This record gives sequence, C-alpha cells and structure tokens, in this order.
Amino acid sequence: MEGTVVESELQQRISELSTLNTLMQQVNASLSLNEVVQVALKGIVPLLSPDMVMIFLLDGEDLVLYGLHSADPAYKHEETQLHKLGECLCGNSAKSGKALYSYDIHSDSRCTWHECKMAGFRSFAALPLLKEGKTIGVLGLASGKSNRDFSLQSTFLETLSNGIAIGLQNAILYEEVNKSRDKLVETNKLLETEIEERSKTEKELGQAQRIAQLGNWDWDILRDKIYWSDEIYCIFGLFPNLLNITFKKFLSFVHPGDIALVNDSIRKTLSHKVPYNIDHRIVLPDGGEKIVHAQAEVAYDSNGKAVRIFGTIQDVTDRKMVENALKVKNSFLRLLQVAAISANRSAEIEDAFRPILNEVCRYMGWPIGHAFITSKEKPDLLEPTSIWNVENPERFTAFIDHTNKIKFEKGRGLPGLVLEYKTPQWITDVASHPNFPRANTATSVGIESGFAFPVMVGTEVVAALEFFSTERVPPDLTFMDFMSDVGTELGRVVERKRAEDGMRYLRNLLKNVTDSMPSVLVTVDYNGRIMHWNLEAEKYTGVSVEDARCRKLSEIFTQPAIAIEKVQEVIQCKTPSKDENMPRKIKGETRFYDLTIYPLISSGVKGAVIRIDDVTDRVRMEEIMIQSEKMLSVGGLAAGMAHEINNPLAGILQSSQVVLDRISSDLQANQDVAMDCGTKFTNIKEYVDKREVKSMVEAIRLSGQRAAKIVDNMLSFSRKSVSDFMPHNLNDLLDQTLELASNEYDLRKKYDFRQIEIERKYESALPPVNCEKTKIQQVILNVLKNGAQAMAEENAPDKKPKFIIRALRDKNMARIDIEDNGPGMDQATRKRVFEPFFSTKDVGLGTGLGLSVSYFIITENHGGSMEVESTPGKGTKFVIRLPFNINL
Repeated sequence: MEGTVVESELQQRISELSTLNTLMQQVNASLSLNEVVQVALKGIVPLLSPDMVMIFLLDGEDLVLYGLHSADPAYKHEETQLHKLGECLCGNSAKSGKALYSYDIHSDSRCTWHECKMAGFRSFAALPLLKEGKTIGVLGLASGKSNRDFSLQSTFLETLSNGIAIGLQNAILYEEVNKSRDKLVETNKLLETEIEERSKTEKELGQAQRIAQLGNWDWDILRDKIYWSDEIYCIFGLFPNLLNITFKKFLSFVHPGDIALVNDSIRKTLSHKVPYNIDHRIVLPDGGEKIVHAQAEVAYDSNGKAVRIFGTIQDVTDRKMVENALKVKNSFLRLLQVAAISANRSAEIEDAFRPILNEVCRYMGWPIGHAFITSKEKPDLLEPTSIWNVENPERFTAFIDHTNKIKFEKGRGLPGLVLEYKTPQWITDVASHPNFPRANTATSVGIESGFAFPVMVGTEVVAALEFFSTERVPPDLTFMDFMSDVGTELGRVVERKRAEDGMRYLRNLLKNVTDSMPSVLVTVDYNGRIMHWNLEAEKYTGVSVEDARCRKLSEIFTQPAIAIEKVQEVIQCKTPSKDENMPRKIKGETRFYDLTIYPLISSGVKGAVIRIDDVTDRVRMEEIMIQSEKMLSVGGLAAGMAHEINNPLAGILQSSQVVLDRISSDLQANQDVAMDCGTKFTNIKEYVDKREVKSMVEAIRLSGQRAAKIVDNMLSFSRKSVSDFMPHNLNDLLDQTLELASNEYDLRKKYDFRQIEIERKYESALPPVNCEKTKIQQVILNVLKNGAQAMAEENAPDKKPKFIIRALRDKNMARIDIEDNGPGMDQATRKRVFEPFFSTKDVGLGTGLGLSVSYFIITENHGGSMEVESTPGKGTKFVIRLPFNINL
C-alpha cells in the first residue's frame, strides 16, 4: 500500500511539472499582454483546480484587474478594477513582495475586500508577480467549495507565479518595444523636426530593453550594415557602437554548432517572405555562452525586393536554464519513480536492481551497469552478481568475466570505496586511478570513467551498483547526491526481503515447535474461529490444517466440548483456565485429557491458545502411586498385626485340637475321667454327637486356620526374601497354574471353572523368569478367581465366559496379560481394586485381601508392576510385569 501511494504521488508530481512546463512555454510564446493573461488564467484552472483565478498588474499605487477566470459560474466576483497597495491580501502581497495564504478569509483580518467574501470564497492565495525582485502584479487564487490550504503547494505556486511574471514582463516589454519601434519609424520620417522627441523615445526604449534583456536590430541588406541597440551589445558582451556590425561579423558571434540554423532561418525568411522565430547560442568574448531568442521580419521595396530585415534578440539563458533544470528534475523523478516502484513491487533483489541499472544507463548514456551484493558470511565483502545491463555484451566480454571473478573488501576498487565511505564514488579516468584493480581489462575494451552508489539499509551498505562509460566524464555532484536517495529507496527491497526471510524462519520454527509438541495446540480468535492448528490437533481430530482454518471451534471439538463463552471469558479476564482429567472414549477405551485455555497477550490481538494433553498414563500412574502408598502403609500395619494375632490364634488352634481329641478319642484317660464323674465315655460321646459339639469345635478350628491364613497373607506384605527364587519357564508356570485352577475346590464348586474358555497366547522362546513359583501362582489364581466370579455374576446366558492369557516380552521384562470378557469395572472400582479389605462381594464372601496381597507379591517381593485396565461392559485386563533377573 505504501509503495502505491509513493508511486501515485510521484506520477502526480511529474504530471504537474510537465503541465507547468507546457504552460510556461505557451505563456512565453505569447507576445500580446492580453493573450498572456488569458493563456495563464486558462492554464492554471486544470493545473490547480481553483474556483477562480485573478491577475492584477501594478500601476503606481494601484493594482489593476487585467483578467479573471471562474471554474464555476456560481462564483461571481464584482470586477472592481482597482485594489490599493497594503489593502487586502492582494495589496499586502504586492507591497511586501511575498506570497500570502488564508485558510478562511471570513476570519482573517488581513482580508478586507468585501467582494471576495460576498462571492462565496473561503480560502485565498495571493502570489506576487516579481521581476528582478520588483513586484509587477499579483496572481490571486480563490477556493469556495472547502477550506483549502494553498500553502501546502507553496513551492509549486511560487514557481508558477515566477514563470507567469516572466511571460507578463516579456509581453509588456514587447508591447513597449513595438510602440517604441513605431515611434522610431515615425521619428525617422520626422528626424529633422523631432530630434528631441526621438532621443526621449530611444532612452525609454533602451530602458525597456535593459529590463527585458531585449534588444532590437536592423540590417540594411543592400549595404550589409547592421544596426544594434545598446542592449544587444550588452547581450553579446560588447561595448556599444565600438564595432561596425556586418552579417559576417554577426555570424562570428554565433556558436559554430548553430550557424547552419541561423543561415537556414534567414534564407527561408527571404525566400518565403515569412518572419522567423528561433533560439540559438552565441559565444561571448570571454568564451562563455548564452542562449538568445531571435525574431525578425523583412521589409521590401516597391519592386518586392528585400531591402531590410529588422527584429529583436532577447537573452533567454536564464529561462532555458530553468527549463533544462526542469528536464533534469523530471529525469531524476523518473529514476526515483522507477526505484520506488521496484522497491514496492519486487519480491527479489534482482527484480528491483535490473530496472534501475537499465534506467541509469539510459539516462547517462553509459553502456554498462552491474550490481555487487555484500556477502552473507562477511558483511565487509562485496561479491559480484549476475545482475548486469550491458549495451554490447560481445565488446565487453573480457571486463564482464574479470568482474564476475573478483570480490572487493572495504577501500579496494570502486565498489570497495562505496563500501568504506557509504557514499557515491566517481572515477573520471580508470586507467590512471591508483585504486582500480580492473584498469587493464577496462582500458582494453575502451572503458574510461566509472561511477557507483551504495544501496543502504539504515547505516549498512548491502549492495553497490556500478556504471561505466566509454568516454571520460567529469563528476556530476548533483546526480551523485540524487543517487544516494535512490540507493536508500532500493534498500527497502533488501530490508523487506530480510524481514520476509526472518518471518518465514520464525513461522517455520513456530510450526516445527508446535508440531513437535505432544499436546494439541489450537489458536482461536475472540469468536472461536481457528487461526492455528498443529499436527497433534490434526491427529486428535482427523481434520487437516487446511480444513480446520477459519472454522468454528465447536464444529470440530465435541469431545471434550469447548464452550466459546469460556474462551471469551479467558480472553477478557486474561487469566488461564484449566480442566483436568476429562474423560473421552476412543475405540471403546476411556482416556483422560487436561484442557488448558491461555489468553493471547499480544497487543491488539484478541484470541486464545487451547492446549489439550493426553494424561491417561499420568492418571494411571497416579492411581498406581496411590495404591502403592496405601499398600506400603498397610504392609507395615499388617506385619505388626500378624505378630500380635499369631500368639492367641495359636492357643485357639491348639486348644480346639485338644478339645476334639478329648471328646472324640477312646483314650484311657478320657474313660477314666468319665468314670470318676459317674458316667461312661460312651454317654458323653453320645451327648456330644447329639448336641453337635464336635462340629462346633471343628468350626472353631477351621475358622482359626482361616485366620492363620489371613495372617500369613498379611505377613507377605513385608517379606522380601529371595531364598525361594529360582528361574522358571513362564509358559509352563502359566499352564501349571491353569491346571491348578481347574482342580481348585472353590473354583470348581462355585464358578465351574472348567466351563470357562481359555485362550493361550504365549510368545515362544521367552527367557526364564527368576521368581518364587508358589507366590506367582497365588497371584494368578487370585486374578482368575476374581475374573471367574465376575463372569459368573454377570448373568448373561448368551455370552460364553472366556479368559485370554498372554505371555510376552515387554522390553526388559516379562509380561502376563489375564483378560476376561466379564462386566468390567467402573472408574471408582478400578481405582480401589488393589486396596486392602476392599471388596465388591457380599459380606462374608471375601476378605478383600486377595488382589492387595497379589499387588505386594508382584511389586514388593518381585520388583515388578501390576495394573488393571477395564471399561464397563468391555471386560477387564490385568497386566503383570516381572523382571527376568530380580535384584531386590
């Protein structure tokens, strides 16, 4: 956008200068004062778009209105003929000789001219028409449609007024010259009687000619004698009347390059009987040059023979210099325009440099242009590029090849000088210059002079553009200064390219970083539309980056649901929000996720970053850690309790056995005690049988044995002995345990274990596992017993109960999977399944220690791990890992 504005402004400036140049030519080509005024008025309207233009000429203390032009008939101005010096803006401008501007004439105390306000004008500019510092009139510009600030165009307006002033003064002087010439003709006829009047007129004419730098001449063709007025002598740098001027003498002052033009113009005037009007150069006695404008007409005798040619010569050197300066400025503006367009439209450095090389070569008329660029590794070194503009490549092949092989450090050669001093450099004679390494090659192909300028980014030289001429050309300081600005403009291309490369690197880096993260990362705007989408988000949702961009977040995320109101609240409060352990089912498995929403804190950006992390492993690890902590605490408690319970329990078991012996055995001691009591032992035995005392005592003994077994299990929590550890084949151990399960009383009686389908998936060639066989079998039997019970209680007659038993290698450990197709567990049950005394069975059907003891056997006694995976309705899987070589 910035480049388009610069380009538009440059084009408008060039158009204005071109229109101004055309207007000045038209004004200066007009000789009639009225014609000059009308041409100026009509030319200013399309150039500046004022609502009214007025031209006043100074006559003593009065400003006389010579013409006005209205762009809109709605604006009517009373054509008051006279304004006074020092009154209103125009009078003050004429008196001070300075341009005056008013943004609002209704509130400006300087604007005392009531007619302007009545005409409906708002803004006004009064520009003095100056000639040699003296005011000859005023140019007035009025605007009524809006409050217009004419002072913004002050430089342009003053240039315009100066040009119009020259045209007006020339027209005034021309009219005065014509009047004076007519008077001279009349005076010649009445020379004898009116000598005094003639002297007066010649004096006036001389004064007018000096002001206009305009002289008159008269050539007597028959006698080849030319009369020059004093001003012509002054123009030619001569003292008046010291030379007898002939046509040949006149031609001696004409520039050799323009003699043919002058001769041809006079010849055409004589042959076609038409006036001539030409510009040509003259050479002064001191060798200087001027440009004069010559006009002439022919006088004929009664026979139609040319006898006299008379006319005027005006010094137009200053005007031509202004015109040439405008042309140079236009050329400079074109160069700057090309540089600006290249800087704004070019994506690559080559695309920007080539048009500049071409335009500079065209402007200077030089055949070679080339670009050097600083090295990426060494910023103080310039390297050649393939960017060339060569008029005749065959002629300059040797120089091109030499340049393509050379690099320049600071201070070496033309590019090195640019690199060191950071300013344009000019070498007039490359052959004799002490610091031009390519001199021999350059002179061999005819190169004489060289010029280079830096391309700047801030204070850094990023490139150097060099140009070469086959003629010896002295330095053009104005051009060198201007090319410094061009180099700064071109630096924008390199600066933008660097910024784009940096942005591209940062974007790629950001994408790589976000895509490498295991988290789902999504950036949304305030309305919940997706702006960024990383690779993990694509995997999580199955939606590609292209399909996700600009879509509503709610269209894609249904699990977990992310409310746009929550996102907007985070953005407004600038406070992150986090929800932990959010469940989501994927292919029948429940996984857990943390959802975090962060506000974007960049200035001017309203949005949020959404992060979703799969924390299933963390949740399960936390569960395991909780279970481990519980088990450790219970283990210490169990050891103490076991020792305290063992002593009374031993007494109970021993006493119950003694009671059984004394009520059921025909020992002599039993019979003797019965006789002492006055009865027979058979009577006592009969009583015991009838009262079922024996079965009661037996129940006491069995309960004591069961309690002893519980105590033994509790002691297993704290035992870490490797005395019974031996290498065992895991596949054989599993088969033996399954055989035990099929023969185990409770399994056969309560759950009909033989009706359960067993699917074995053993990995062959597993290394032996160093373990305590009976303990591992106890663990497996506990898991099988719980699974069998769960499948039996599911009450699903159409579903055949099934175990899948796996044995495989899991990295450096052996893994056992025991999977059933039972009812499964909910999350609450799964978290507590390894807790001591936790049971889902009815009261009296289980101790709640089976799985907790199994957990300790695996983790504490064998250095392994035990986990459970379960989903309601999908069965349960216990995963047991054992190291191949235990090291407790």
